[in-house]
Amino acid sequence: QKGKKSHLKTPPRHPSAGQPDSDTTRDYAQGITLRTLVAGGEVQMIYQVKLERRNVSDWKSFFVEPYEIRADVFFGFQSRSDMTIEISVPGRNPQVGALIVGNFVELGQVQLGIRAGVDDYNRYDTNQFAETSITQIGFLKTSSYSIAVPRWAINRAHSTLTSVMGRQTVFIASDDYQLAPTTVFGRCRNFEMTLDLPTEAIFTVETQGVTL
Repeated sequence: QKGKKSHLKTPPRHPSAGQPDSDTTRDYAQGITLRTLVAGGEVQMIYQVKLERRNVSDWKSFFVEPYEIRADVFFGFQSRSDMTIEISVPGRNPQVGALIVGNFVELGQVQLGIRAGVDDYNRYDTNQFAETSITQIGFLKTSSYSIAVPRWAINRAHSTLTSVMGRQTVFIASDDYQLAPTTVFGRCRNFEMTLDLPTEAIFTVETQGVTL
C-alpha cells in the first residue's frame, strides 16, 4: 500500500557447535542482507528484502508513479536436516501466493533470447451475429530459453531435467527481480540437448506453469 514499506524476513535456525561469539554482517546485491548471530548455541540467518520498489526523480512522480511489487523472492541457505525455517511477512494485509522449499540445482548459463508468455485457457464463443462472449477460466505462465552447460556438467543437467519431468518444479531463468516473468512454477514441458562445441552443450528448455 502507498506510504507503507514492507520487507520479508526468513530466519533459518540450526544448532551450531564451536562457533565464536561474534556478529557478522555481509551485504549482498539486490538489497538482501545476511546476518549471522551466535547466541544460545544457535546460528540465526536473517534475510531482509524490500518487496516494494519505486523509482522517482521529482515530486510529481512521487505522487503519481505506481508502486512496483516484487512477485518472486529467492533465498539460499545451507541444507541441514535439523534446521527450522521461520518466515515473517509484516504488514497490514500480507499475502503469500506460495512458499516452496527444496534443493537448488544450477544447470548452467542462460543465454540471451529468453521467451516468456502465457497459455490462454479462457473460452471465447462467437455467435452468428458476431457477438462474442468470454468465459474466464485462467491462464498458465510459459517460458523457453537456452542454457549453456559446460562439458563436465552435461550428465548432471540431463539427469536433473529428466528427474523433474512430471513433477512440480520452480524454473528460474534469472534471479533479477525485473525479470520475474521468466520464473515459472510448473513443469518441464520438454527439453533438448544440442552438442555443437567440444567444451559445452546447449540445452533448450520449455516450461509451463501449473495452477496453485
